[in-house]
Amino acid sequence: MYIDPELLAELDEEQKQMLFCKMREEQIRRWKEREEKLEKEERDNKKHNKVNKKGGRKVDFLNGKDGQPWTWVMGDHPHDKSIEQILEEEAQSTAKNLAEREAAATIRKQNLLWTAASADAKKKTSSQPEPAHQTISSSSRVTQPERRQQPQDTKAPLRKNLNPNTVSCVMSVKEKRSSEIFQSLKLDRQKSIDEAEKQTLKIHSFWVEQETKAKQEEEKQRLLAKKAREDHRRSMRKLKTESQIIGTFVVGGLAVFGTKPTPGTASAPLGRPPRPSSKQDVIRWFRETELPKGSGLEPKTKKLAEYFHGMISRERAESLLDAQPHGTFLIRLSDKVWGYGLSRKGESGEVKHYLIDVSPNGFSFFGTNQPVYSSLAEFVTNYQAKSICLMETLLLQHPCPHDPEGKKECEDLIRPNSSDCEVLCL
Repeated sequence: MYIDPELLAELDEEQKQMLFCKMREEQIRRWKEREEKLEKEERDNKKHNKVNKKGGRKVDFLNGKDGQPWTWVMGDHPHDKSIEQILEEEAQSTAKNLAEREAAATIRKQNLLWTAASADAKKKTSSQPEPAHQTISSSSRVTQPERRQQPQDTKAPLRKNLNPNTVSCVMSVKEKRSSEIFQSLKLDRQKSIDEAEKQTLKIHSFWVEQETKAKQEEEKQRLLAKKAREDHRRSMRKLKTESQIIGTFVVGGLAVFGTKPTPGTASAPLGRPPRPSSKQDVIRWFRETELPKGSGLEPKTKKLAEYFHGMISRERAESLLDAQPHGTFLIRLSDKVWGYGLSRKGESGEVKHYLIDVSPNGFSFFGTNQPVYSSLAEFVTNYQAKSICLMETLLLQHPCPHDPEGKKECEDLIRPNSSDCEVLCL
């Protein structure tokens, strides 16, 4: 549910509370309707999925003594192993497998070396010359099938002529290597546990610090809200007393009994209607009430402030901010309330507008529990360093420059002796 901020700003506190109560009742009603709909759909699905056919598939759970499905929780039984024992056995198994693979690779390498050495020795033996009659007699006795089997017979002794100390040496190396790998895995696991604990402590300290800062900020906002409520009650009591004494109010700048205010003096807050009736009323109010306070001017030079653009519309403000970088802002006179409008360009390019309330206490955003500042320049300076929103960082970074036409209009507006001022005062 969404309410236009400008419409909400026009309501008084009692109307706002009534509106919020109605909105809450509507939210609860919608929530109940949605919950009833979901429950009905769940009941319909259970009826549809239920198997009523004879011989249909079903799942039977093993029940315990209490008649409920039996559940086994790892670690509850006395014979269950702890997580440390399981991890240690897993590390031992991993170390053993790695050592066996290394030992197998070592055996294959030794086997190849021993086979190559045996083959070289065989070649050296066969390369010596034999007597001719022995060669002829031996070759005459070898038949064709025996020649085909002869290469296979020469390979048979090579598998038997291995170093007898190779296997025992490799096994001892395997056991030693398995122990080394196991110790290395334990050290790595302990190191990872220590790093995890350090990271956990770091995160915990970070969140404790953030929580402390949030509590301090919340306490600060609570004190500001309390002060604002007290100021509001005090001002309401004062206005009530003044209204009982005066018994009259000013409409459109003229008193009911026919007198007109003295030019150059500010009308009392009690003498203004709830909303300005025209732009001329806003300009008259600005020149009579705000300009003597230095609103729209630089505090030191008393010249036109770069951020103040006078009496312009929302559309013109958006047009001026369109070509500017995000964070650019301007302040203009509002024709909806006795105050100002703040227009700021966001990172997405969208221009958002905020209402600035002007009260006897100072300048603040519309709404409750808002900080109050003594001047418009102090208001701008504060929000150039502090975000205007608690949920995200929104700073007033760059004042929007004037176009030639708008600058001339603003200079005419702040010139107290202009003809326009005299006409409006009449």
